[in-house]
Amino acid sequence: MRLFVWLLVAAAVLYALHRLLLWAEGRGWIYYWHKKASPRGIGNSALEVQSLLEPGTRHVLEARLEEVSDDEVAGDVPDEDDITPDQPSGRPGA
Repeated sequence: MRLFVWLLVAAAVLYALHRLLLWAEGRGWIYYWHKKASPRGIGNSALEVQSLLEPGTRHVLEARLEEVSDDEVAGDVPDEDDITPDQPSGRPGA
């Protein structure tokens, strides 16, 4: 009977921890159950730690972060001057 009580208490503690982690994930503090961290983010965090140990690797991290910001801008609609005659303008009816 005593073992059953301990198993029940352990299950309750694990469930409470699970709910706490789901709540923290909902707040955006951690990646736990529903959201997965991107592999790029994990690599960047490893590079950040390595840059603390070896300052020469800092330029690799800066290049990666610059590449990400360039990719975000790449989704913009091109200007009229940038479109060549054989390239569609991206607008219907053009």
